[in-house]
Amino acid sequence: MRAVLEAQPDIEVVGEAADGAAVIPLVRRLRPDVVAMDVRMPLMDGIEATR
Repeated sequence: MRAVLEAQPDIEVVGEAADGAAVIPLVRRLRPDVVAMDVRMPLMDGIEATR
């Protein structure tokens, strides 16, 4: 997914997390405009991390 997004001239990928638990502090630190979330991540799924 990262390669597809980075191929777009108007999109900058600023972070990537291996599991749902790592998403929360990453989003708080980076404050991105958009977060693409996988609903089947280890430790904490994307739906729970979004809450």
